[in-house]
Amino acid sequence: MKKTIIFTVSLFFSLFFIQLSFAEDVPLKSSHVSGALNSGFTRTRVYIPLTASFESAELGLFFESNVGMCNVSIEDENGNVQMSEIIDTDNESEFWFDLSSLSSGLHYVKISYGSLNLVGEFYVE
Repeated sequence: MKKTIIFTVSLFFSLFFIQLSFAEDVPLKSSHVSGALNSGFTRTRVYIPLTASFESAELGLFFESNVGMCNVSIEDENGNVQMSEIIDTDNESEFWFDLSSLSSGLHYVKISYGSLNLVGEFYVE
């Protein structure tokens, strides 16, 4: 019994660290941050029900709650739109985008829904 528990725990941690080594989180921030700092308004924390991950030439978006229709676009470092898609978060909560055709370098993911505009950056090697 003790060997089974030790095996299960070690297997869990092994798989956990393998997943961490292959996935890269894409931090998201509001695209309107710079103006808010100088305008005299107090910044308020906003809950973003979304996380993003870039792994194996795929971008994953994971919504914790429904936000309705959402526009997702990928731009290169020069601002050229490489991909644009409208997704419906009322029907699904996890979305994967194949980015294997992107050139290497810095890219931006832009996500907008309602009045919220988010931007994240990631590197393609």
